[in-house]
Order: sequence, then C-alpha cells, then structure tokens
Amino acid sequence: MSVDAEKLKRVSALFDELHDLAPEQRLERLTQLYTESPEIAAELARWLEQDEQSHGALDALTQGFQANSEALASETPSDRSGQRIGAYQLLRRVGRGGMGEVYEARRPGVDFEQKIAIKLLRRGLDSEDIVRRFLRERRILAQLEHPGIARLIDGGLTDDGLPYLVMEFVDGSALIDTANARALNLAARLSLFLQICDAVAYAHRRLIVHRDLKPSNVLLTSDNQPKLLDFGIAKLLDEVDDEQLTSTGMRVLTPSYAAPEQILGQPISTATDVYALGVILYELLTGMSPHQRRGKDLDRVTHDLDKESLIRPSTAVLKTDDSASNAPTQRQRLARQLNGDLDTIVLHALKREPERRYQGAAELADDIRRHLNGHPVRAQIDTLSYRMRKFVNRHRGGVTAATLALLGIVAGLVIALWQADLARKSAARAEAQVQRAESIKEFALSLFREQDPLARGKPEPRSANELIALGVERARVQFSDDPIQRSQLLNDLGEIQSSLGDYQAAVPVLEQALRERAERFGKTSVEHANVQANLAMARIGLGEHAAGLALLEASAATLTLKTGAESPETLKARSRMVMALTNVGRVDEGIALARELLPVHERVFGPDSPQTIARLADILTLLEIRDRLDEAEAASQLLIERIEHAHGKQSVLLIRPLGIRGDILRVRQKYPEADPYYVRAIALARLNKSAPLTARILLRRGDLMRRMGKLEEAESHFSEAIELLPATSPDRAQVEVLRAALQLSRGKLDDAAAGFLRGHKLFLATVGADSVFPWIAAVEAAGAQRKAGHGAQAEPLLLEAVANMRRIAKPQSFEFMQATAALAEWRAEQGRHGEALPLFSEAIATSHVIYGPAHNTTLIVLLARAKTLIAIGDSKSLAAARLDAQSMLATDGENTQLTDEMRTEAERVLAVTSAGKAL
Repeated sequence: MSVDAEKLKRVSALFDELHDLAPEQRLERLTQLYTESPEIAAELARWLEQDEQSHGALDALTQGFQANSEALASETPSDRSGQRIGAYQLLRRVGRGGMGEVYEARRPGVDFEQKIAIKLLRRGLDSEDIVRRFLRERRILAQLEHPGIARLIDGGLTDDGLPYLVMEFVDGSALIDTANARALNLAARLSLFLQICDAVAYAHRRLIVHRDLKPSNVLLTSDNQPKLLDFGIAKLLDEVDDEQLTSTGMRVLTPSYAAPEQILGQPISTATDVYALGVILYELLTGMSPHQRRGKDLDRVTHDLDKESLIRPSTAVLKTDDSASNAPTQRQRLARQLNGDLDTIVLHALKREPERRYQGAAELADDIRRHLNGHPVRAQIDTLSYRMRKFVNRHRGGVTAATLALLGIVAGLVIALWQADLARKSAARAEAQVQRAESIKEFALSLFREQDPLARGKPEPRSANELIALGVERARVQFSDDPIQRSQLLNDLGEIQSSLGDYQAAVPVLEQALRERAERFGKTSVEHANVQANLAMARIGLGEHAAGLALLEASAATLTLKTGAESPETLKARSRMVMALTNVGRVDEGIALARELLPVHERVFGPDSPQTIARLADILTLLEIRDRLDEAEAASQLLIERIEHAHGKQSVLLIRPLGIRGDILRVRQKYPEADPYYVRAIALARLNKSAPLTARILLRRGDLMRRMGKLEEAESHFSEAIELLPATSPDRAQVEVLRAALQLSRGKLDDAAAGFLRGHKLFLATVGADSVFPWIAAVEAAGAQRKAGHGAQAEPLLLEAVANMRRIAKPQSFEFMQATAALAEWRAEQGRHGEALPLFSEAIATSHVIYGPAHNTTLIVLLARAKTLIAIGDSKSLAAARLDAQSMLATDGENTQLTDEMRTEAERVLAVTSAGKAL
C-alpha cells in the first residue's frame, strides 16, 4: 500500500544521500537522524536493509500491489497537463501505458527552451518498495551516456508521492513505420538495426538489461538516429536474486516481444534482450511478427509457448499479401536477399533457450556485420537431431500413450516396427550430421594447430599455399568414407588455392571434387555447377581460356535453370564470364555482358555492394583494354570516390580500382600522377593481408619506378613480389618481364634478353598462345637481342610475335602498335626500308588513336618513319619526311613531350630534306 507522501519524499531524499556514503559514514549519519527524527530514521534503516537484501531486483514487487493490480490497471489517471512537478511544467501528455504516463515538459525560467520528457509512475506503483527500487534504478540509468539512448536528466517524487524521471525529449517517429514510409532498402534497415544493437550493447557492457525492447521503444529522429527509450526498468545483472525472481509479483514485459524465459518467469539475462532484438529485426525485414502472440493475454501466450514455431524470414516475405503490381517481384528479390545468412542470424536470435542464442547485442551485431562484409557468420542452423529431441521432450506424454496403444494392437505391430525403423534411420542421419560437424571442426582445428610452434613439425610456420595443400591431403584421408563432405571441402580448398594464384595445385583438387559431385548429384546439379565455375577460374589462371569459358558457360546454364537467373550462384558464374570472354578476344561480348549484369547486381545486392563494385571494376578494366583511356580515367576516379563514400577510405574494395587508375596513368606516361594510387593500393593490400593483390600492385609500381629511373626501388619491389607469388603463375612471368626491363635500363642487354625469354616461355605455359602477354615478352626479347647485335637470331621470334599479335590483338591497341613498330625498326635497320615504311605508318596511326599526335610514343615512331623516308630518297619520300618533321616541331609547346634530342633530330630532317639528299 502507499505511504504518506511527505514522509516518502523525506525518506527518499535521505535514501539517496546515505546510499552513496561509506559504511562508517552511513552509520554515523543514521545515528544522527535517530536523535532528530526517530520515525524517519527507522524507516530509512529499513529501506537500506531491504536494498542490501534485494540487490535492486525490480521484479520483486510488494504483495499489496500484486493483490490490487487488476483494480489499479482499470483506473484511468487524470491528465496533469499544465501542472508543475518540481522545477518542471507539464505541457501535454504524449503517452500512457501500464507503468504510467509520459508528458512533454519544459523548465520555466531557463535562458533557452529545453524540451524534456517526464515519465510519471502511476498510482499503485508508489509503494515504498517500488519507490526505493525506482530511486536506485534512476542512478543506474544515469550511467548511460550514449547517442542511441534517451538521456536521463533528473528524477524525484511529486508532491503526492509518485516517482518520476526527467529525460531527454526525443522528437522522432516509430522505427518500423518510418522505415516503411521511407521505403528503406535492406542495407539501410540493417544499418539502423546495427545502431540499435550498438546502443543495447553499450548498456549490456554496463550490466544493464532493458527487458522491454520493442519498436515503440525505438524512435527514429529526423537525422536517422535511433533512440532507445525506457531503460529505467533495467537492473544490474550481478545483483539478481533468484528467489525473488521466481516469486515475482509483476513482470514488466510485452508478450509479443518477450523472450520465453520472461514469459515463464525465469531468470533474465542479456540474451533476453537479444530475443526482443530478434523480433524487431524480423519485423523490420519482413513486415510481420515471427509468431502469433498479438491479441493474446499473458496466460494464453504462456499456454501456447510450446506450440510456437518460427517461419524463416525469407519464406515469410513470400506469404505477404500485397496487391501492388510489382510486389511479387520485390518479395522474391527480398526473399533471395534474406535466404541464407540473414535467415540464420534472425532464427539464432530467436532460439527458445537463452544459452543457445547470441549472448548479447554485440554478438548479434557482429554476425550482421560479418554477413555484410562477406564473412562466414557464427550462427548455426538447428540440426535434425536437436529438433527431434525437442519434439519428444515437448510431447513425451503423447508419444508414450501412442506407443502403448500400438503395442496393444497386434495388427498394427508391423506398422509400428516400420515407423520405429524410420525413426532410427532418421536419428542415425541426424547423428551422422553431428559427427560430420565434429569432424569438420577437428579438421579445421588441425590446420590451425600447424601454425602453433609447439605443435608443428618444423621450425617455420607453413605458408598459406602449404597450409591449404596440407588441408587437401587431410581431407582426402580424413573423409575417405564421406564423399559428400570430402567433395565440399575439396571444392572450397581448391577455390582458395585458385584465389591465391596456385592454379597448378588447384586444378587436380577441383577436378576430383567435380568427379565426386557428378557421381553423387549428377552433371546437371547445382553442386556440380558450382565446382565447374571454380575449376573454370583455375584453368583460366593456367591460360586455358577457351576451356575455362566453356566450363563457365555450362555452369551458368545449369545454375540459371536450377536456381534462377538472378540467384547469387548464377550471377557469380556469369560475372566470371566477363573476363573469360575478354581473354579469348571477345572483348565486345565481355563489355556487353558486364553492362547487362550491372543493373541486376544493383537490384539484387544493392548499388554499393561489393558485388556491384566488382562489376563496375570489370567495366573499368575493359575500357582500359579497349584503350578508351579518357573514359577509363574519368570512370576510375568516380568509382574510387563512390567506394570511399559507401565503404570508407580503408575498404579492401578500393585496391582494384586504385591499381587500375594507376595503370591508366602509367600507360599514358603520367608517371608522377600514377604513383600515389599505386602506393595507396599497396598499403591497403598489405593492411588486408592479401599476398596476391600486394604482389600484383608491387609489380606495377616497380615498373613505374623503372620508367621514372628509380631502378633500385624498382628492384626492391620486384624482389618482394617474387616472395609472395607461386613459382608457376602469370604473375611470376610478369616479374621476369619487368626485371628484364630493369636490366635493359641498366644497359645489360644479354641479361635483359634472357629475362624476356624466360617471361615469354612462362607466359606460354601459364596463359597460353592466345594471350597477348607471351608475345609482348617475345617482342621485348627480340628488341634486346637486336640491340645486343643479335638481330638475325632474334628475327624468327619477332616474326612469330607479330603474326600472333595480328591474330589476337585489336588493330588499335598498344600491343599491336608495339609489335608493328618493333618489326618496322628491324626492317629499317636491315636496310629494307620499303618494307619498314607501311609498318611505321600502321604504328603511327594506332599511336594517334591511343595517345594523340603530341605524345612521346607517337613522336618517336614519327621520327623513325621520317628517317626511313629519307633513306628511300626519292622526291616524294623526302617531301613526306619533311611533313613528318614539321608535324613534330608543331607540337613543341607548353604541353609537348618533344625532348631536346628529338627536336634536334627533327630539325636535322628538315635541313636534309631541304637540301634534297639522304641523311
């Protein structure tokens, strides 16, 4: 029952004062009060004693309140708008619930207008026990300083003895209604939910549980900041009294969002808040509740608790009744996005047993972030054996009765035995799943142990490639009697080997997985198609481009048929086809496919998802390959800015576009501009511990250093890259070529020629004769041999390279120009000027398209042609040579790349042609 208001206010004020004193000081102050006001001191001593015993357990409410709760609930408190409470004036009532009322208020007399909210407990919750706990929880709430939690400003008792809290006024709207009104996409909804989780996690770290999380307790401000309300009913976890919890007189909960342990009156923990967060997330993603509790009282919810079953969010959205014309398409797309990790995360948060859920909001948020970042989530789907055990436990009486009835009927014995056999087989399958999971766990741990210096068999830890190779061998042995699991592991490990650039090792592993998938699931199965796509990438890495493309086409066709044209598996296979088409010379088809896939990825994964960013990078690469350098340079900057805006300046997604932009600027000979992009890409690759990416960009910056004359720095980059690359890979071949170019810069012509030849042979072995790379290396090798005086020896390789370039490369490409110019120079050097002239003209026309008339490359070839024309010597040729020289000198200006040496040579050509004689 309620106590006298004046006495209550006096005791509560003193309770606040004494609670924070040291024990000796508290005793001294209490003794003093006994002499001044024995009645107040006695009441205060009882409060302090009960507080020590109860440890702040808010659920242990008084029997007086419990007895009168129904009557009190029916009372409607009068509106106090316009009244004053302490220093505050109540403006209007903005809410009313079972615990009390909420008013918008202000504090008169201050220099600025401050909106506040006052939460006033209703009559019946003013017992001395509740007031004492309320005052204690007021101090707990004052600890919470977080932008996502409504801040406590003040608190106390009204003149008539009702406790109140003064809190930050949150001018916001309901979370889910606002999300729907703004038509927020999945990524935006998950972002809001992560902010909510972070706020709850903040409270959990301070051992404070909300216990009544629901959408109405989350308001969304105009700047999209979720604010959590009503942390005033929380309690300290380390102060739970189990006896009081089990004898709870009143439980503060909302049945639709309450965890099973709340409904059953069992102990509360941070996992209780996780359950409520799971319900909120389910509604935020699907627009519906995960269970059918609404409209039911607590007794009915308790009675039906064992019968509750959860539908996966991805299934639930397909059941939504929406009459909009595009609703089915939207629901199907959302179902695809929810299927998999998000289904698992939500259902894990909603598991019945608190110990099987996430243990706090931080764990839940971490799994969502892992999903968004493409990492494996930690949540696990319930196993069949677990579900069977729970069914039997829930229906033990029914199962027993049915069994006894069957045993009593002789005619049903056969059926009973048959059903029992099925049950045993189901249980055996379930047990096999458990054993398989344990085997996988032990398999993974065994690989991690290899990095333990006390467990491994050699001094140095294994490299990533060595560790994966060890995993392959162990998978073959450990799962020799489980071909399904073995093929899955081999597929995963083979894909990792391929991504690490170890294509030679990956191919046989993936071929074994493909055979086993074909035997177990058939050649038209999704399982088989997924391995085909991984094997395709390994074969492409070895230069078997046609074979790899055929595998991807077959994989994509199966996946489209079995999983749909817009499933993640299908889109992954088709995306891989873009570069595969490019590698076999079907660049235009690759560009068309990339542009076709881009809007699909934006629709399925989101406009700034890693998958969409990868498609934009594909298009950027293809623009560079097509020598559309102006377009590629502008697009690269836009893509970098887009990634920085969406994912931050440290995102791994930046590595590829930064490298591509550096390449574009390097090809355009804008060396100082290119360098910062390479430097930043290398730093990000190292930060993300990606050895292949780090090595590839080290190579490209090393080549840039060589071109800038920084030879020692270039050598350092090449040496570091070699340590990171497999011995047989296209990247390793590129190292040979770039190191040979470095030797050429140092004037070591024979060493350079040998290096270019090694690169040529390694390129042939790894990417094949249908790629331009081995023939670029061949042209460079022939050029080094020619400069070393071995032109005749180099001619067969040069002719072979030019023939293949004409077959493979596009007419207006750098590779074609380079090969044509090299052969023209060799023919001129041989004195075969009539054969050299059309080759020079071809090279000049291509350079004009790629670089323009004033570029260094164009001017070099133009000067070489002028000299050839003079060597031919007739009047027509001399006039043409004069025009070439004049064209060169006309570029001499502020933006020219005409060197002093080239200017002198051009002026000499003019002088000679004016005299009408050969040089």
